[in-house]
Amino acid sequence: MNELHHEGIVLITTIFSSLLIFPVSALVLFLLGNIFKEKLGFGKSLIAALITTGVSLVFGFFVYLIDAIFQYEFGLVTFLSVVIGIISFVVNLTLHLTVPRFLFGLEWERGLMIGGIWYIVLMMISAIIGILVGSIIGFFAIYESGIYDLF
Repeated sequence: MNELHHEGIVLITTIFSSLLIFPVSALVLFLLGNIFKEKLGFGKSLIAALITTGVSLVFGFFVYLIDAIFQYEFGLVTFLSVVIGIISFVVNLTLHLTVPRFLFGLEWERGLMIGGIWYIVLMMISAIIGILVGSIIGFFAIYESGIYDLF
């Protein structure tokens, strides 16, 4: 059997989490628009979610590449992963705060408020989805490795 290395697990987890969060992100933005009485169509909410999820996926892929290329340089991998994580946080926060304003033509205050709430809600939902997907994929990786036979 082929062994699934750590880097592969990270990439698979990132892709599955992104595929799950994408429709949830669009739904949350659409519902926030309805709560704040803004006409945010679901189609445009899908576009906004695609933009933000796509950027997150690109940053996740960069972390995967760094881990795969510099796998034996633990200090360098850690440093570069932290730097990419900080850049990803800033870019994602900026996108979540500005995409609703520009895509839906909202006033700055409304766009920032909806975008900020959208970001906070998605952080909570993403953490839950990431934990679930990581646990499921980790379980299968442990099962495939045969490490459970040691106990």
